[in-house]
Amino acid sequence: MHLKRVGVIVNEWGDLGVDKNLLKSTGVQHLYELLGGQLFCSCLSGSFLLDIESLLSLKVTTIFIETSGLAKPSTLRDVIVEALKRFEGRVLYQGMVCVVDAQRFLSLRSVVKALDEQVAYADHFIVTKADRVDPETVQRIIQVLRELKPNAEIITRAGNPIPFRSVFKIGTPVEVIPQPYDPCWDGWGEGGQPRKITIVPKEQVTQNGLKRFLEELAPHTLRIKGLVPLREGMRLVQVDGIGEEAHLLPWVGAKIPVQPEGIGITFVWIGPTLSQERVLQSWKIHTGTEAEMV
Repeated sequence: MHLKRVGVIVNEWGDLGVDKNLLKSTGVQHLYELLGGQLFCSCLSGSFLLDIESLLSLKVTTIFIETSGLAKPSTLRDVIVEALKRFEGRVLYQGMVCVVDAQRFLSLRSVVKALDEQVAYADHFIVTKADRVDPETVQRIIQVLRELKPNAEIITRAGNPIPFRSVFKIGTPVEVIPQPYDPCWDGWGEGGQPRKITIVPKEQVTQNGLKRFLEELAPHTLRIKGLVPLREGMRLVQVDGIGEEAHLLPWVGAKIPVQPEGIGITFVWIGPTLSQERVLQSWKIHTGTEAEMV
């Protein structure tokens, strides 16, 4: 949609705008960010509606909303109904797309109750990384999706790009009404509400020191996201982890300056959380530098 006037709202559970910086590097201009929670919660829904109003004032033709991976969409209907009422005749809701990680979905759904809730309220599915698991795993995932949402469209991605219009029916005047709230999705499950800790390095670190730090903390976490400055080459590296694995990825937005508030690492836990003191101590031991909590 590079010839269209597109708006994007990015929602991060943590306090760092990692996804915003990634999207800026692709040339997205009309970009808003909601940090520190999930937009279907009353704590952010007001800001969400204000962002939609701002994007409409910029004459965008389409608004994409990328929610937190921990979003609980059972209250989505209330937010959309309010948006349709407030912006009567100016917006049309066309549904929610759920991206399903074939490598981790079956294991994560046993820990994160919100994953099943996301499936139950989605309208379309993309099962991604299907080429990295065996066919039986893909079939088990599809079976789970069918049980929770029998009639939804499921597209499997196995290495090749997916045609845009096979997922997004942009320009088709079909309004989707989210299903009603269901009390069965109340709460966060046995692990309770996810908790987060964000640390900000005070100076550049070595890549090996950062790796050792992540190897110690990753087994305790659900999600790790961040941007960290390295001494090697005076460059940024993206930290990305799910479950017990954490990876260092080349920062693709080298030509786009990252504001200081975008630097740091956010850790998300479900269940017992490591103390801030333990995290900072581990950071100092492995990197030989200081960091602070935000």
